[in-house]
Amino acid sequence: MVAVAADKLDSVQRCDTEAGTAKLFASETAMEIALNAIRVYGGYGYSTEFDMERYSGTPR
Repeated sequence: MVAVAADKLDSVQRCDTEAGTAKLFASETAMEIALNAIRVYGGYGYSTEFDMERYSGTPR
């Protein structure tokens, strides 16, 4: 997705949709991975001592 958006940008074409789609896909994937990490680590995933709590966006 990023390569297609970059190719369009390099050829001076509009790439709003492609860039937005790539950004949405990346952010949704990151959130899914962070939530899976919390599930794997259980209660430690909610602890502020670990980075997973920050990545998942859970409220403090």
